[in-house]
Amino acid sequence: MRRASFALALLLGFCVIPADAQFSDDFETGAPGWTFDAAVGGCSWAVDATPATSFYVWQCSAAPFAPGPAATVFAGANALNWNNGTSHDYAGAGLPFDNSAISPVITVSSTVGLTLTFQCFYESEGCTFASSNSYKIVDILPAASLVPIASFICAVDNTAPPPPGSSVCGNGILDSTGNMSSHHLHTIDLSPLALTDFRLGFRFRGEGIIGVTDVPAVGDTFEGQCCGWFVDNVNVQCLDGIPPTAPTLLFPADLACVPSPITFDWTDATDTTTCGAGTISGYDIEIDTTAAFLAPTVFFTPVSSITLIGPPGTFFWRVRAYDALGLAGPYSSVFSFTVELPAAPLAPDTLHVNEDYQTSQGGDPGFVDPVLDQTPAFSAIYRDANCSDFAIQVYYEVSLDPTFLTGVMTDGPIGLAPPLPIDSRCPDLLPIGFTLQRGLIYFWRIRFSDASGPGAFSVPQSFRIGDDFDFGVRNGSSHHGRRCWVATAAWGSDQAQVVTSLQSWRTGTLESAPSGRLASRLYHSAGATAASVFQAPGLIRTATSGIAFGMPLALVLAFGLALLGLVRISRSA
Repeated sequence: MRRASFALALLLGFCVIPADAQFSDDFETGAPGWTFDAAVGGCSWAVDATPATSFYVWQCSAAPFAPGPAATVFAGANALNWNNGTSHDYAGAGLPFDNSAISPVITVSSTVGLTLTFQCFYESEGCTFASSNSYKIVDILPAASLVPIASFICAVDNTAPPPPGSSVCGNGILDSTGNMSSHHLHTIDLSPLALTDFRLGFRFRGEGIIGVTDVPAVGDTFEGQCCGWFVDNVNVQCLDGIPPTAPTLLFPADLACVPSPITFDWTDATDTTTCGAGTISGYDIEIDTTAAFLAPTVFFTPVSSITLIGPPGTFFWRVRAYDALGLAGPYSSVFSFTVELPAAPLAPDTLHVNEDYQTSQGGDPGFVDPVLDQTPAFSAIYRDANCSDFAIQVYYEVSLDPTFLTGVMTDGPIGLAPPLPIDSRCPDLLPIGFTLQRGLIYFWRIRFSDASGPGAFSVPQSFRIGDDFDFGVRNGSSHHGRRCWVATAAWGSDQAQVVTSLQSWRTGTLESAPSGRLASRLYHSAGATAASVFQAPGLIRTATSGIAFGMPLALVLAFGLALLGLVRISRSA
């Protein structure tokens, strides 16, 4: 079975502190607001990076003692600790002693729904013939008193009974014999205490007869060699037995085809605690080659999005959320997606050339109808073999040579912003740095580039730039000075109603067919000469006054040749 081999494109490092915590301390900046009891026998509380280590452990009947294991290092550099693993006599004459580290005042609206959690590591000698005991106790203290409201014993040495008036931690008394060289989580329910202001006290209690040595050759008393307590990541927060909601997958959509890298996106999950709204600490996104997720690749992200680099193939993905206490919610629905190998663009098609003012978006096939602009607008449609991609640049060439080996005029690469989706027409491309000549046939081609690089050129398209006559025959626009020579001579002004009517007839009817345009071109060439014959406008107007719509007889004769074009139009209709 091929395993999903996805790699993280970008994931920022982070440290999650529960946002619903009423109090939180990881001791990385020391212990601001905490107070420590005075040292006992040279040992006291501290916040530092000194690891919990033992030189000897438990083999009290043997000499020499076996070297003890090194302690697991807590998260981060610092931990709240007592003894630091050093060897000392803590008290004289065998009297019991207590040594505490007390937190700042914690203010809450109510302890209902609150829980205390902390990580713990400890080491204590467990020799059966040592007349000594040690306890690790958590006290809940009023804001202005050192008399505990409640005490919870979390660990003992030599299986001693709990001190009077104490309860066990939420996960029971942990005998030191089973918890050397490891750290573990303690949880204490604060709900029954009904407090609004309180302090936490971490108390090390020692009892025993000082001076009884475990091994005379070593000469160490019970208190000195191995005792120690290490506390980290203290949090007072809401109890949470309610898992987060399931996210809704957004992208890639089910059955989507996407290029790599892929930015996965989903909706934010929500969380509820006994104190109200909870906090989402992050998400697991799982990706596998089967919907059964037998061997998924898993990534954790603190936000509802992540960018990953994946290989080609079809995959399945799902997401679940975690709240601030690490409670996992249900999985989302399962979506599948296909990752394509990146491919360069295909050859563009549906090339358009047109006058700038008309834009190339509507299209003009070129060549048949001349382009009446020496700096026309070009455009084409971007094609790609990938099912989802975007063009980021475009480049085109114009030449009189259909092979584009000589005389190539280029423009680009031109950036496309925003990127152009597949099967979309690019914006108008206007020549920069060159002007085309009238009356010549040109060829042009175009290509697009995407993230994979430049694609293939299009099939070249030919087009003709109109000559001087064409530029005067622009359909649907002004006449650009193309005069009705004979009519103007007959009526004395090119603004006469009959003249302008004839110009409209010529543009809208006569020049709608190639033969009519040919007749118009011939008339345009000979019109000035013909007009010189008719320099007696009064005579002409008199002779032609009976013609319908005021059309002059001289003009009818002048357009005789053009009527051949109308005949062809009627035959072809």
